[in-house]
Amino acid sequence: EEDIEKIQHLAEINNLEVVPLVQTFGHMEFVLKHEKFMHLREVEKYPNCLNPHAAGTLPLVKALLSQVIDKHKNSVWLHIGADEVYHLGEGQDSKNWMNSNKGNLGIMYLNHIKEVVGFVKSKYPTLQTLMWDDMLRKLDVAAIKGTRAQDGV
Repeated sequence: EEDIEKIQHLAEINNLEVVPLVQTFGHMEFVLKHEKFMHLREVEKYPNCLNPHAAGTLPLVKALLSQVIDKHKNSVWLHIGADEVYHLGEGQDSKNWMNSNKGNLGIMYLNHIKEVVGFVKSKYPTLQTLMWDDMLRKLDVAAIKGTRAQDGV
């Protein structure tokens, strides 16, 4: 906490903004490598991607977000990562979901993003949300608009 305060102070006196980044889908090795959270992996042997269908996924993401946001009370921006969600769609839960939803991996991705952004907007309405675009570039614009996933990002 002391380090965070020091960084924020240095940023302020140098007219810089701190933009916290919290990984919320891919790049989750820092959490999913631990035995306690292995059940939240999209694919059991890879610790990089969350299973968006697991009951504990959103509570974990919300806890991570809250922990970081609460330490950055003056931040205007929040980056939710959401890039390089490798192996999405390869887990059994995702395969089952795709069989019931016309195989649309993009909609599965966007549904998770909507949940994350919706949480941020409801709990921290003044924050502006950012995310990487690599996964979005693979999707049809109509799918993005259809899910309204762009609202709040």
